[in-house]
Amino acid sequence: MAACKSTKRCKNVTECIIQAYVKGKRSIQETEIEKFLTLESIGINTCENKENTNCLQTYQNTAISYENGKYTAKLPWKLDHPDLPSNMAIAKGRTDNIIKRLLREPHLLQKYSEIFNDQDRRGFIESVPDTEDDNNKHMIHYIPHHPVKKILRLSPIRIVYACSCKPQKDLARLNDCLMSTPSFLNDLTKILMPFRIGKYGISTDIEEAFLQIRLDKKARDATRFFC
Repeated sequence: MAACKSTKRCKNVTECIIQAYVKGKRSIQETEIEKFLTLESIGINTCENKENTNCLQTYQNTAISYENGKYTAKLPWKLDHPDLPSNMAIAKGRTDNIIKRLLREPHLLQKYSEIFNDQDRRGFIESVPDTEDDNNKHMIHYIPHHPVKKILRLSPIRIVYACSCKPQKDLARLNDCLMSTPSFLNDLTKILMPFRIGKYGISTDIEEAFLQIRLDKKARDATRFFC
């Protein structure tokens, strides 16, 4: 409940409420402007977070390897993460529903299938043999997925995996078992400023950059999916 602090005496309750609302709204706007003008908003920080830097360095030294021209990364599991359910039933059910829905738009269903086939051909994903014994596996987890339509792109859809999915409220999801690490993406300002200094600028793109990084074999059974 807000109290009116106007220097003028309010004639009635309505006027008092209006003045209190205006003052409150103005303070929010001033806070947003101050936040916008801070140095951190343009990528200039007074000091670096040493904990984040150490976290990245430790992960690079212990979880990332480079062999035969390819990077392989491990998942950043929590040391005391909860048991991860298989999610097999819900993942299969959602996949069946996706196929039924895409049957109404055959061109999207065909494209959806082409994406998986292309990823399999290029070694981004692999099939699980029917003869594989899952009883000896330490952890098996299935991830549901769904298509998202894209506008003005070469491909009309992209595949999104639901790592936050869980069959019941009291069960864990994949995201609950992984460490939440800070973002180490380059600041946009740090990219643009050097780009403007030189006379010429060159930009390049790594096709399917995220998929070029292989997942460690021990973690692959925790990222299964139906297609």
